[in-house]
Amino acid sequence: MSKRKIIADAVFNRNGYMHLIEVDNQRKMIDNKKKIQQYKKLLPSIKESVPKLLFFTTTEDRKKKLSVMLSGIRSEVYTFDEVK
Repeated sequence: MSKRKIIADAVFNRNGYMHLIEVDNQRKMIDNKKKIQQYKKLLPSIKESVPKLLFFTTTEDRKKKLSVMLSGIRSEVYTFDEVK
């Protein structure tokens, strides 16, 4: 069995749940898609509580695209303006 590894931009635990943070600041959408596909393969193998993936991005258009790509994953997408 091979080990898979994804490095999130940040990780924290709150109320017993792991939260993974991804910041889409300069990344190309194709790179985001590849990383999301990696999360889709890895997250189901986590036996404890399923982590929540939080994506932060620059525009509403990118937010919509990321939301579609993240379907099926416990996730939320925000623009930087939403969290100022």
